[in-house]
Amino acid sequence: MLKRYGERQRIPPQPWETSDRHYPFARIYTDLLHSDAFCDMSSRQQILYVNIAAQRYGAKYRPCKDFPNTSEFRDDENPAFYFNFALASEKCRLYSKNGRKEFYADMRSLKEHGFITEVANGRANHTKSIYRYSAKWRTWKPPRV
Repeated sequence: MLKRYGERQRIPPQPWETSDRHYPFARIYTDLLHSDAFCDMSSRQQILYVNIAAQRYGAKYRPCKDFPNTSEFRDDENPAFYFNFALASEKCRLYSKNGRKEFYADMRSLKEHGFITEVANGRANHTKSIYRYSAKWRTWKPPRV
């Protein structure tokens, strides 16, 4: 079948890239990986960001589905997403059950380095926090000592 002008051709993953082609992937470019902001973070914070980036294409539950009338969550270019300690510890296996403090410190670091912004904090209401991706990492500078 011929592809029409403007259509993107899906390239299947290679065998060394995944064990199941139906898993979500993380689209991350080398300029982000080599940026000052990314290199300044710890390895665990970097892997946390990679797992968050994978959420962009693989999340089943999104704030725009849970709150369809709220325009703040309905940006198709940069959709809002959920990410919490349970997901980071159980699915991603980045933290132990007692690692809640480290998780929130790492999320704070991702915000400070400009990779994500917090749209809604769920701490007061015991609900999920809502985040959005950010491009502020491009202009991030290390703090002066």
